Amino acid sequence: LPVFGFFYFGLRSWLLLSALRFPAVYLVGGMCYTIYLYHFWISAVVVDLFGLASIPANIFTLFALDVALFAAATVASVVPFLLFERPFMFGSRSRAKANASAATGA
Repeated sequence: LPVFGFFYFGLRSWLLLSALRFPAVYLVGGMCYTIYLYHFWISAVVVDLFGLASIPANIFTLFALDVALFAAATVASVVPFLLFERPFMFGSRSRAKANASAATGA
């Protein structure tokens, strides 16, 4: 019951809703599949390119590395998102309407 209350009242919170309407959050949410597809390869290239596998590991360096890799994956995913994913996100609805109107002769 407490978990239900958390999700029911937490997801209806004005604070959460305003945070989800923030443009950067909205953009990353739209790009999440592209980021998911490319994050491993981008992280591997960045770690190899800068030799980050040999840095001493403590909580602060690992956190900084995670933030940097997330930023690199997000920035590098913009081009594939714009070229491949974005054209199909909104085009299918308008094509479906065009096909429906052509089928009915309207």
